[in-house]
Amino acid sequence: MKIKHLALCCLVGGGLLFSGCAGVSTGTAVQTKTTVLKHSNKILKAPDYMLSNGVIVAKNGKRILDEEGDIVGVYNFPNKSIYLLKIPGKNIYKIKTFEKKVLKSFNANNIIPFSEEGKVLFAIRLEKNQTSFYDNIYMYNGKEIELVNKNINLASSYPTGLYALSTIYDSTSDFYYIKYQSLLNMLTGEKIFNKKIPTKYKAKEKPIIIGARGNQVYYTYSVSGGMYYTYFIEAYDMKTHRNYILSAGRVQPEIEFLVAGNKTVLHIIDNNRYIDLDNLEEVQGVDNRFKSVNKPLGIMNFRDMLVDLSNRKEIKPIF
Repeated sequence: MKIKHLALCCLVGGGLLFSGCAGVSTGTAVQTKTTVLKHSNKILKAPDYMLSNGVIVAKNGKRILDEEGDIVGVYNFPNKSIYLLKIPGKNIYKIKTFEKKVLKSFNANNIIPFSEEGKVLFAIRLEKNQTSFYDNIYMYNGKEIELVNKNINLASSYPTGLYALSTIYDSTSDFYYIKYQSLLNMLTGEKIFNKKIPTKYKAKEKPIIIGARGNQVYYTYSVSGGMYYTYFIEAYDMKTHRNYILSAGRVQPEIEFLVAGNKTVLHIIDNNRYIDLDNLEEVQGVDNRFKSVNKPLGIMNFRDMLVDLSNRKEIKPIF
């Protein structure tokens, strides 16, 4: 079941709709640099190794097991892919290579991975720690594991790329009204707030963050055009300060996030467009190993996703 993004009148004035169709806004353009997406005719391939029910499955069908415990994550790198292992009945996690060499072992009551193409972070909450603060943040860059940060508060936060997304609601409202959102950079500890994101066109309401990868933050917003609204999905590069319009129009479409390992693609279903979010490139399509992350969450629209995230006890990546 693919997610259908419905009108969210409670979130942005008049509703928040997404469109994969080209559209023109009558809103006032903000002085930002807008860059057109790169286009490619390639079919995006899934990483060589994927996780399926605690087993690593290679693209040739070969299965990799570890008798010591349960494999809970696999991370693809050009030189040396790794996996995260949980020892059953114990607060012990291990990061191993495919040759079963242990790179790091942790006594922890929880580990939250943050991954994107070419990088993975592990937020470690030590065994006796029962707070929302995670003691140590380690990064694997394809060669080694290093400590990159400490004492990060991840209360009400969910991984998206190498960021933690936190959404705070107005508890006095009868609707699911967002007071504010913040993205925490797990490497630097810096935050970016949704109200500070410079959208391409001037919007009455704050943009709604839907995720982040690399230097890019992804968000949605609407602009009034008199009798109608134009609805945008955009990316903003926090390093180059450029906007990328991923979708704009007045028609209510369907979209989904397709994930394979640490690769993520935005699929705009209405006109069958595929956008590689790691490289901000529109591709021809993806192979059949990419799966919709929206299906297991049972998400019907973005509002329901936010509500679902706010009520879930288990922390899982958005994408």
